[in-house]
Amino acid sequence: MEHVESVGVDDMDDEHHECVNAINNLILERSLAALQDVLGAVSDHFEHEENLLSEHLYHDCDDMNSAEGGFNAFASMKRSHFQDHKRIIAALEAAVASVSRPGVDVHEKGFINNEIITAIKKDFEEHTSRYDSTYAASLPEAISKVKA
Repeated sequence: MEHVESVGVDDMDDEHHECVNAINNLILERSLAALQDVLGAVSDHFEHEENLLSEHLYHDCDDMNSAEGGFNAFASMKRSHFQDHKRIIAALEAAVASVSRPGVDVHEKGFINNEIITAIKKDFEEHTSRYDSTYAASLPEAISKVKA
């Protein structure tokens, strides 16, 4: 898997790199341990990303109710972005559960099939291009205002 485009925030770029490395290791190792590492890296990244986005971009969204005045683009962006995080984590957890059995050597190579690996890679690539790219201009600017 190739690198993910920069979003202009060093922490997020570093975490994207860690996720890509974990996925690439899964592609090579095909072990339950490598799959669990992907789940850990992606879960940690999504949690941090949600905290940053909630603090810097979507901080007013919880106060805005669409019933009060109609559609709110930021609230919709937050909801769909965070729902995609939940979908990906659920898929990763299901993948781990599907191959976890008593007595399985978590370090056994070649254990994870292509279907699981392809789905994980596709989900992460599509998520970063569809959702993360949308905050590449605005999040760095919002963070820099707080630091100033």
